[in-house]
Amino acid sequence: MLCSRFTDSTKWLHEYVVTLDFFGWSVFEDAITTRTRHALSTNVAEFLVQSAQRMQDTRQGNAMIDTLDALKPQKPALYSLDEESLMGQRFQVIPARYDSKGFLEVAVFNLELVTRTRKSNFLFLDWEDPATTIIQHRAFLKLDKRIFESRRALIEKKRHEIAMQRFDLRKEQMG
Repeated sequence: MLCSRFTDSTKWLHEYVVTLDFFGWSVFEDAITTRTRHALSTNVAEFLVQSAQRMQDTRQGNAMIDTLDALKPQKPALYSLDEESLMGQRFQVIPARYDSKGFLEVAVFNLELVTRTRKSNFLFLDWEDPATTIIQHRAFLKLDKRIFESRRALIEKKRHEIAMQRFDLRKEQMG
């Protein structure tokens, strides 16, 4: 709410992580990393898989592969991703997995695709333009179930308020 993911993605990710922390998600080693890759010569999905596979725990890479494999045949979801991200201008991918002790972990990949053209299905499109750049901000989080459970009532209340606001908007648009 403090800033737009399209105007200041670094500040937006920080605020996003602070909000998740309130709900019980803690950042590993309090670190959010940024990496820029120039001359993207493959598709964004392959870049994400390669990035995830370089992590210390290879299971996170497998979670990324599973996430992308599940998304690829879902045309309505890909269309929605195109629309909500402004054809890849800014978007997030958050693969999730359970660690060996049963704790839920997520990797938040906040990405920006910098290119001269915007195309649909940007995630699986091969980018051969040497001017295409991808900027990645990344954070790893683990869920503390005790904190999450203590906030569950607030989460449900907010979820209900948001759903009701959307319902009210639809009523106004139809009426």
